Amino acid sequence: MTCPRWHRKRWIIWSGVSFSLNTTCTFQDIIVLLVEASGIPFRERGAGIPLPSSMFKLLTLYALAVILFTTTTNKNNTVKINFIAIDFDQTIINIHTGGKWTGNGTDLAQHVRPIFKHFINAASAADMKLAVVTFSPQVGYVSEVMKMHFPRFADTIVIRGRDGSWKYQGAGSHSGKQGHMASAVEELGARYADVDITKKTTLLIDDDAQNCRIALLDGVRAVWLNPMKPDRLFKNVMNLS
Repeated sequence: MTCPRWHRKRWIIWSGVSFSLNTTCTFQDIIVLLVEASGIPFRERGAGIPLPSSMFKLLTLYALAVILFTTTTNKNNTVKINFIAIDFDQTIINIHTGGKWTGNGTDLAQHVRPIFKHFINAASAADMKLAVVTFSPQVGYVSEVMKMHFPRFADTIVIRGRDGSWKYQGAGSHSGKQGHMASAVEELGARYADVDITKKTTLLIDDDAQNCRIALLDGVRAVWLNPMKPDRLFKNVMNLS
């Protein structure tokens, strides 16, 4: 399977089917390829509404299409992201624990925003490296939540919080989430020698506008998540430049 227009290719495996994308593929091209590869059944009439049992997979497919369009084809392939760092409180989850969660992991997992269930699954499918970067010291709960929602690849997600288990000693910025991300990249670099993660290939998603500003000033792409309008995440990622 391939995009109808030929140029530089990126090979993708989705639902066990491999196909290639080109830098000239449109977003609609990618959606069609992913739908065909996924085997999601569609109604023969109406607006092509998916069957309810396939809704979760369809939304993850849409998120994957957003990521692939942004990182493979959009704006003449100028957006090259291979590492996504995501805040936890008020971003992945819809509450702010203040680092003082007293419930159990199962209850906390109920607060994961649906959009991130799809986005994180899609990012993993697109072979993005992932990290959760938080000011909370309760990284055990964060890890537990990741394992509940993403059991297949939770162990590949690096977690950086204020738990004293790590210390970034590099020459880069320590402000905002910059030290968190730099430390996560050090660990990922040790795991995957063939992956070159730089500031330009990194994306931070955070509900704290100050953390986003610090990232942007330091040469890292950042998307502010509006806690009141989290569904705008896909649109904002697609508008990256």
